Amino acid sequence: MLDFDKNSDELISGGFSSSKTSMSSDTTISHCTSFSRLSLDLPTISPENLLTLKPHRSSDYSFQAIRSQTRLSFRDFSLVRQIGSGDIEFEASHFSCVVMEYCSGGDLHSLRHKQPQKRFSLNSARFYAAEVLVALEYLHMLGIIYRDLKPENVLVRSDGHIMLTDFDLSLCSDSIPAIELPDFSSVDPPSSPTARILTPFSCISDRLRSKSFSNNRLFVAEPVAARSCSFVGTHEYVSPEVASGRSHGNAVDWWALGIFIYEMIYGRTPFAGVSNAATLRDIVKMPLTFPTGAPCSVREMHARDLISQLLNKDPNRRLGSKRGAADVKTHPFFKDLNFALIRSVTPPSLPGILNQRTTTSIYEKNLRSQKTPFDIF
Repeated sequence: MLDFDKNSDELISGGFSSSKTSMSSDTTISHCTSFSRLSLDLPTISPENLLTLKPHRSSDYSFQAIRSQTRLSFRDFSLVRQIGSGDIEFEASHFSCVVMEYCSGGDLHSLRHKQPQKRFSLNSARFYAAEVLVALEYLHMLGIIYRDLKPENVLVRSDGHIMLTDFDLSLCSDSIPAIELPDFSSVDPPSSPTARILTPFSCISDRLRSKSFSNNRLFVAEPVAARSCSFVGTHEYVSPEVASGRSHGNAVDWWALGIFIYEMIYGRTPFAGVSNAATLRDIVKMPLTFPTGAPCSVREMHARDLISQLLNKDPNRRLGSKRGAADVKTHPFFKDLNFALIRSVTPPSLPGILNQRTTTSIYEKNLRSQKTPFDIF
């Protein structure tokens, strides 16, 4: 358990405005908003109203602006450059905007509320957790610590697979990818005189051992040296080290993954309090509990064990803090899951996205047959 000192009390008692809004110790608007929004000749928007806006909502000013222009096309915008994989940045009036792939399934937060009892089945939660795990592995391989994982930032594409969004709180660091062997510390080193007795078949034994080692090699790419003292994240998802005002590193993403899986399965986060300050106190002080006594199945038992290891309040002992996704992938909860082919797995058929897949796929076929001014880029 982390010490909850006086400075931490003062920090937590300050609170923030919304329990589901990303927070940052930086008070500038650019760090508090999640999306760049399209706005054409609109009235001045106050910072208070801007912070309440949500992406993919009909009340968004960008949607109102688009509706007001009956013949709006790409010719109305000035292309700045193409960034990432398919993302486009352009300027409109005095706004600089980023256009990303449209995700017809919405976000996992909204999708969860459409499920029975407002929670996903274990199979669905396992699928989404696996895809988020692969996404975090990729980001950490690039030296990027996400720092704002939550269902609202996990979007569902028309094919049912997910993508992450909202990187304004991310921390950029360095990561050196490497291939590592599992820890065989319990085996005597070959140089030890008691390690083994030489026999005529020793060479065969060495070859078998070498083959066994090669099959268990792990790809590790984790920014373990990254450190930051910024107070950022979303209240219910921040780690104890952030909530108590300490420095943090890559382990915050693995804590958030534990909260994410918990919410997908049980329909709520484990440390939510009556206020933001109470939530942060619970994250630091309150032990992890589950809604029901005993797990209903072996898979739920594995899920609870995974969540418990990810929600270790000591970041140095938290699952994933040392070797990242390489350690998390080996947990029994993901047994028999081929992460290399996860994008080829058929996504869960869930209420709210089943009909959209067929409709969107037809729309995308028609869209691909049309050319736009951006095709030259």
